[in-house]
Amino acid sequence: MKFASTRFGLSLALLAGLAGCDASSLGLADEGSADTSVGKVEQAITDVPHTDVEKQSIGNCWLYAEATWIESMSLAANPAEPLDLSQSYWTYWHWFDQITNGTPPAKLQTGGFQFLANAIVRDRGLMLESDFLPEDGESEASSRQASALATINEALARGDFASASSKEVRAAFDQAWGLAPEVIAQLDTAFGEDGEQTLRQGADISTTQIIDPAATKVQFTQAGQGAAIEGTVLDAISSWQEVRYPFDVSQRRAFLRRI
Repeated sequence: MKFASTRFGLSLALLAGLAGCDASSLGLADEGSADTSVGKVEQAITDVPHTDVEKQSIGNCWLYAEATWIESMSLAANPAEPLDLSQSYWTYWHWFDQITNGTPPAKLQTGGFQFLANAIVRDRGLMLESDFLPEDGESEASSRQASALATINEALARGDFASASSKEVRAAFDQAWGLAPEVIAQLDTAFGEDGEQTLRQGADISTTQIIDPAATKVQFTQAGQGAAIEGTVLDAISSWQEVRYPFDVSQRRAFLRRI
């Protein structure tokens, strides 16, 4: 597994799961190589239950980090019931918010950071890959993310969303992503055809396959404490929301070992 940093500073969620990015920016040596600041690295930094490694086809590794973090915590609490969460589901809503919250951008931004990932989870919950885009669960990387990105960026370049309503944006997204009718119906039921309802505003997901983060059991360590506790995804997000990644090299290794 590799790790990457951002200018915002990283905390547990991003560090614990961020795959497919460059490790050099963290100053982490590869296994068996020398780190002149702290001595030779001869042991794994950490060993936790984890799900299968996936990779992104676009620049949304931060959402893969969020999925890996939640999946790992869920696996610790429920080893017989591993989750395979849909990064495409969160990506859909990340792009939707970019277009509907103010003036549509010239081009979609695929990058982000942990606090934004947590906000999407709070607003839209979780979906399994098999429930949102079944093909994502059958391959290491999602080709549908790349094709949807190209289609929506072409529409932005044409000015298609300049005066579009939220309902029209959602309809265009459903087509660009190639969502099945039953998936579209679930999104309509939960968040409205305009997508403007959210879980924090009382959206009802009880008749859908959308998973409530406030009811999803996980096991995690609280910020600043070593003992693992059981709670929900929202409990874990709240506990680690403000923990910042240290930039001193020796502190980094201690921090990563604690994680």
